[in-house]
Amino acid sequence: MTEIDSSKTATFNLKEFLEKYLYHWKWFVLGLIIAIAGAFLYLRYATPKYKVEATVLVYDKENESVTSEISAFSDLGIESNNNSKLGTEMGILRSRSLTEKVVSKLGLNKMYFRDGRIHDIGLYGSSLPFKVNFFGKDSLLHSRDTLISIIPTSPTKFNLLNAQGKLVGSYLFGENVTSTISDFTVTPTTTTPIKVGLKINFIIKPLTSIANQYRGQLRIEQIDRETSLIMISLEDPIKGRAEDIV
Repeated sequence: MTEIDSSKTATFNLKEFLEKYLYHWKWFVLGLIIAIAGAFLYLRYATPKYKVEATVLVYDKENESVTSEISAFSDLGIESNNNSKLGTEMGILRSRSLTEKVVSKLGLNKMYFRDGRIHDIGLYGSSLPFKVNFFGKDSLLHSRDTLISIIPTSPTKFNLLNAQGKLVGSYLFGENVTSTISDFTVTPTTTTPIKVGLKINFIIKPLTSIANQYRGQLRIEQIDRETSLIMISLEDPIKGRAEDIV
């Protein structure tokens, strides 16, 4: 029988094991501080996204009796491919023409941003201190791609800057402003007070490009094969805008 020499048996020394790593404790602490600081900065300055969902019932009154009969066959385990109506409705909701109508009605190709420390912050709806109102036809603006900046100098006046940041002139809120695109006015809203010195960038983008952008972001899918319910969902940095689109 072979005897085991206990003197050669390796033993685990917890103290030596910990001392090996505790020797570099400064690097562990530094790494932890960097990780916490990075997480804080990300949460502080990252642009949040809100997901808005809506459920739509596709109701076909003319084929209601047929649908009832089809449901009876489905209960017997017989599948039906009569989803043409539902597919048509989903196609309409995804269509470019409908998306362009939504973008035009909500004025989504006309965007407002205020200067931020890291990146510009989008403004929409009740968060707007003022609005830019054009007198020309909207169709003349749908193909435009331009930028102007508005800096209030008092509760009643503002400076207008062009895309290069050069001063165009000083105007009163509500005063007619002449431009190469179309005459317009800048009128205060009643929801957000005007902050003197806060620069607001007003951007116009081609309507088709904004419509295509939202078409790509909009999700439309059938909730269940046996129902006529459609789920529409959209993620956007501005919750109110997503709600209006959906």
